[in-house]
Amino acid sequence: MSEGFIPYLERTRSYYSALGYPAYEWAHRALALFECATGPGIIATSPLRWQEDDEWKQDFMNIEKLSDAELRSRRADFERQKLIASTVKQV
Repeated sequence: MSEGFIPYLERTRSYYSALGYPAYEWAHRALALFECATGPGIIATSPLRWQEDDEWKQDFMNIEKLSDAELRSRRADFERQKLIASTVKQV
């Protein structure tokens, strides 16, 4: 697996989610790339395209539209992820 594969997967999953595609679409494309990648340096072009208008920008990663409870939940989840990451780094 190339060093760039995991960041590609994460970025692609975020794009699919923002565009309203179901999870299986993301997984299918990720696995297809994994099957055809012969080594490091493989370049893949995403078939995803943003909407023509800029309305999606109002919702994508906009914390002003989240409730206080949702923000607290996301912060707590982020702290849990950081703890896990620090534990993994120590191993």
